[in-house]
Amino acid sequence: MQEPISFEEIDASLTSTMEETEGMPVPEETPFRVALLGDFSGRRNRGVFQTGSTLAKRRFIFVDRDNIDEAMEKLGVGINLPIFGKNAPPVHVTFSKMDDFHPDSLFNGLDVFQALRDTRRGLKDPATFA
Repeated sequence: MQEPISFEEIDASLTSTMEETEGMPVPEETPFRVALLGDFSGRRNRGVFQTGSTLAKRRFIFVDRDNIDEAMEKLGVGINLPIFGKNAPPVHVTFSKMDDFHPDSLFNGLDVFQALRDTRRGLKDPATFA
């Protein structure tokens, strides 16, 4: 039986404090903002490690619903999935826009599904599978 896919580890922490803003009025139109820090491009999974000054030189990337696709393309978001086990090469999946996460996009875009796509195409043809 094939081993389940493991994403190694996920470390998460949440810190919330109101000390700096305590007693300060906040206008109603002030947007709620959240800062997420993480390796969302999958560098570690692909064996690209950055530490020290290289990591410290990174800048914030401001992302909203209008520019998330551009941010993903700029970051080179991708992951290597060991679908066929530890001894086989991993399947590399890249995401350059949010739509790339949709199952149809994954099915149509990954070579690993080519045999299934061919079978599906054949099943739709009455001359082949009557």
